[in-house]
Amino acid sequence: MNLNIYKEIHFIDETIFPLNAWYSDMGSLVNKIYSHFHDEMEIIYFKEGGVIYEIDEIPHKVDEESILFFPSGVHHRATVFNFEKHTNYIFVFNLSIINSSVYDFCSNKYISPIINNEVNFPFSINSNNSYFEELKNSLLKIYDLNFKKEFAYELEIKSEFFKFFTILYKNNVIYTKELDKKSIEKKERLKKVFSFIHDNYFKDISRKDIIDTLDIGEAQFTRFFKEVSG
Repeated sequence: MNLNIYKEIHFIDETIFPLNAWYSDMGSLVNKIYSHFHDEMEIIYFKEGGVIYEIDEIPHKVDEESILFFPSGVHHRATVFNFEKHTNYIFVFNLSIINSSVYDFCSNKYISPIINNEVNFPFSINSNNSYFEELKNSLLKIYDLNFKKEFAYELEIKSEFFKFFTILYKNNVIYTKELDKKSIEKKERLKKVFSFIHDNYFKDISRKDIIDTLDIGEAQFTRFFKEVSG
């Protein structure tokens, strides 16, 4: 059974501040990141290098300074084609960072649509955009705060995330999505497959085991799985 598709789990302990931020020099790593998804959002400040990312089976070549977005539940993989000076900053975080347990106008209008996956994010924003430097500086500040972990750093990071998403809203970068029925069904099937593999990877999984979790035939599953996994 090919286990190159998997679900990443980053935060289980709810007492831990749900943010992982690290600097990556991929020159010392393998050249492939296998297909995966996670419940958390991932944002990458891509400083330099060269990678082909596949997001929901759509390839995107990145070889210039950019900010990349991987929303919750979106499956993605990557192939590095330029290791020379390949550096980036990676942020994986649970959107509970910007959530509020108490209803308020701002949360309802701006934050809830992000958490509920009701807005579209661009795949990337490059340095040609006038607001790019603001976004980059905001991410680098989050990285620095998380690295130093000084007293009340969590509050500063939370406020910086609010600033980051405010810049996106003000520049009409994120907007309400309109998904067709087929796209929604495809995404739900994909999540079921990934979750089943993740929960049963230690067993001898057969194709029939996975098909039994979906309401589709064997031939349809074969086409579907090949399409989404490559």
